[in-house]
Amino acid sequence: MIFSQWQPDGGYKYFESSKRLPIGDDVPEVKMPAPSGGIGVPAQDAGYPLPPDAQFVGEGDMPQGIMAPMARDGFLGLGSVKTQLSTEDKVIVLFVIGVLAAAVWAGRR
Repeated sequence: MIFSQWQPDGGYKYFESSKRLPIGDDVPEVKMPAPSGGIGVPAQDAGYPLPPDAQFVGEGDMPQGIMAPMARDGFLGLGSVKTQLSTEDKVIVLFVIGVLAAAVWAGRR
């Protein structure tokens, strides 16, 4: 069975697995991650997890087979930093950094 993973720089990566999922109205339910900010689950996180035996088989512009969640390997961002800060605290930190950067930039003029 073919699985597709959306790539943030465009296109999809394709993986093939020996696992077979039923297609139609008997597809098993996927356990979705917790909602993000009470709105819902980001599209990048939705889909069937790649089976352990899935092997990379190529790339393309259109998805094929079953959608898998986007791989998060190698992404570095404020959300991936392991801290004791809450999401609201991280937003405040980013705001303060932005204000300081604007002050420095304005002082260069």
